Amino acid sequence: MVFFKRKKKKESKREKKNVIKDLNRDVSNAKTEQSSADEEDQHDEPVTTKTELSDVPRILNEISKGPKAAPRALRQLFEISDLKPNQVSLRVEMVAENKRLIPILLEFLQNCEFGSSEQYLTLLVLNNLSIPKSNKRLIAIEYGGASILSNMLCKDVSCHLMSIILVNLSFSDSELRRDLSLVLLSPLTFVLQEACKTEETEHTDYNSEGLLFAYPETAKWVCAAIKNLTRPALSGEGCQQGVDLLPLLQQIVTFPSSPSSPIIAPKSFASANNLESCRTRSSIQSVNSFPEAGPTLWETNSLQDAALFCLLHLSISCGPILMSKCVPTLESIANYKSHSCSVLDFQRLKARMALSYLIGSTTNTNDGNKAKKMLQLSNSESRLLVECLHNTLNNNAHPERLYSAATFSVKWILYAIRNLLPLNGAMLNQQTTLNSRLLHALSEHSLSRSTSVDANAAEYAAIALHLLSTHGLEDAFYFECENQTVVKILNAYLPRASEDGKYAARQVLLRLSHLQTVRVEDTSDALRLIARMAPVEYEAGAAPQSNILHKPILAYHSATKERRLYSSAMHAVQDGIRADDMDEIHMANYIATAADSRAKVYHHVWSWVEDETVVEVGNGNVRRNEDGPMSLFGLSCGPMFCASSTKHAVS
Repeated sequence: MVFFKRKKKKESKREKKNVIKDLNRDVSNAKTEQSSADEEDQHDEPVTTKTELSDVPRILNEISKGPKAAPRALRQLFEISDLKPNQVSLRVEMVAENKRLIPILLEFLQNCEFGSSEQYLTLLVLNNLSIPKSNKRLIAIEYGGASILSNMLCKDVSCHLMSIILVNLSFSDSELRRDLSLVLLSPLTFVLQEACKTEETEHTDYNSEGLLFAYPETAKWVCAAIKNLTRPALSGEGCQQGVDLLPLLQQIVTFPSSPSSPIIAPKSFASANNLESCRTRSSIQSVNSFPEAGPTLWETNSLQDAALFCLLHLSISCGPILMSKCVPTLESIANYKSHSCSVLDFQRLKARMALSYLIGSTTNTNDGNKAKKMLQLSNSESRLLVECLHNTLNNNAHPERLYSAATFSVKWILYAIRNLLPLNGAMLNQQTTLNSRLLHALSEHSLSRSTSVDANAAEYAAIALHLLSTHGLEDAFYFECENQTVVKILNAYLPRASEDGKYAARQVLLRLSHLQTVRVEDTSDALRLIARMAPVEYEAGAAPQSNILHKPILAYHSATKERRLYSSAMHAVQDGIRADDMDEIHMANYIATAADSRAKVYHHVWSWVEDETVVEVGNGNVRRNEDGPMSLFGLSCGPMFCASSTKHAVS
């Protein structure tokens, strides 16, 4: 589909100045995605303008009479719709009780002169009406508002208020986002390309990050709408059509080489028919060469913030094959060096989460060191990730407004934690807090209190707990809030658990009596409900021997002549010979005992490694594998337990 830009009639500078002056107060009332999210959570107050609402049919008749009566009528509609944010119900009534309202406004809008005050007032009314959740589908799909507004925006890219309305409409449930993506992705792709052009026109301006774009406000809000549309559902289904935008999204989050050389959208981006050439573009400049324009300046709702969110969302829905060319760009952002601040930490964390979706479950021993560098969280990023899980579980926004309560999904935060955990010792500093959040997620699933914690999300939480429990044998593992709280949570989860989740939960239960605890009060409603359940009996597993956690051990398979070095006996069990119905600690103890006498168990001959570099076994030498770094949890970067199936047969 090709969109052509409609030529606008020229207005004098004085006319434009008068329009801006008259409506300057109205501009501040245009609602953004963030304000829309916050409004939905507020309670309605009594509406005191019922009589004005009853005048809507008369006002619509005046609009239909012609352009002379329209300005006054539009101002009346705007005054009715522009009430306190917590009076959402009035905007719902305006649309529900006046079936002609939206069709008349959309028809009038299409007949307005571009850039006129009548067009602007009509857009302000539509903007207010697009905020309530129950109005979104009616306006966007039933009355065709999404299609009309997006096509008008293609003809007048400078009108960023249209893009703000599309942000409101696209801030919706997954079903409406799916329907809207079919209507909006193609025109919004074109608009974003046009807005990012760098031709020298009277509209060209520098945005706050130093990037030279023709229409920076339009680019910012269109990218925010695309961010909403590409947000994946709980099923992982997302807007895969967004893959056509990848070259431009990468360009937006790539830094220029010097302050005097602003980033330029390539000429191929200017054409809606030339996306294929965009896909092959590889000349992406180095991130670290221009720190003044780096992620430190990517404030909330900036163009770069939205573009990076798009890449984060597409990393889930499109997968590693389609997104493979984005890995270097994401790596550059994740490893960006500068003084730490909340904005920079958040942008790096988003890039790191995207990388965890793309390479966290596919890493092999040949690229283990490179993956470790890409997925290694700083202490501040680790703290921010755990805080993000807590806020999302409790439907809270970030205190510094880095994200709203609806920005993230619990499921995809847990998925990132599952993939990041094996390579991140920094997360151990948050261990007791993180485990408390993981238990909270499991309790929400077990009590069926939250649709955001489905079976897969609960599985991710259970596997993360299992990974952390090995370290919990030596350090504080969890907050024991009440009598047997953790036992009750895991037992409540087991009947609903997947195969992998069940294995992880059982292993935690077996070693629970050997884990270190810190006793505190937890305020989570779900945890308190679990704590009130009747006491549960559980089987305690074997106590760990002192030599199973840190002493390197070598396994020799007599049939295949294969030798493999493990960082510990526990690592050998978790990474190589695990069995579903056996206690991992018991198996590790058995292996350690066998290693004392170089005995054969589980089809391997075991021996301790006294020299950590070279060890002789039988007639050959075995060297430590430097390509696959051992993590703090005793797991290699090979087929990682947290990122692959937990089911392994004894070999």
